[in-house]
Amino acid sequence: MMHSIMKNSKFELFLMKVVQQKVVAGLIPLLNYISKSNIEVDLQEIFKRFTFDNSCLMVLGFDPISLLVEFPKRTYEKAFDEIEEAILYRHIVPNWCWKLQRCLQIGQEKKLRKAWDAFDRFLNQCIASKREELLSREKTHLEEAKFDLLTAYMMQKEIVNMGVCSKSNKFLRDIAFNLIAAGSDTMGAG
Repeated sequence: MMHSIMKNSKFELFLMKVVQQKVVAGLIPLLNYISKSNIEVDLQEIFKRFTFDNSCLMVLGFDPISLLVEFPKRTYEKAFDEIEEAILYRHIVPNWCWKLQRCLQIGQEKKLRKAWDAFDRFLNQCIASKREELLSREKTHLEEAKFDLLTAYMMQKEIVNMGVCSKSNKFLRDIAFNLIAAGSDTMGAG
């Protein structure tokens, strides 16, 4: 289903619009400020923030606005970074090591549990607000709504039950997390 949504020409226009707006309103002003101020920065961090903002906008319809001069570190953004770090850690150490840490809730696995809980709360808030938006839109019969992948997914006929999305929050959360992860660091690192 996501493949068919992403291949749609409307999605391609939406993608182009989101990225262009983020470049013009976020990336260029930040790079201009850094250049004029003669500040040394980590470009990978800037591009990571750029792609995280774009991913959140495309998937959730939410702009974290992390491309600011202050380089704000929001709870959910920090949690996302810690989740990725813990997953990388699992690929470096032997399985028995991280599984023991998970069992004892120590080290990276303890950080992963806390980070996942924080990011889970963030995604559940986004899903709840998206459900409310869809219900209010149906009640007022508004045809146009902000497009994002989560809304497109929730609006598919086979998963909508009398105006209320029948998919569980956990299922939608997993979809949203996978799409954000797929769009964030892969592009930022590239």
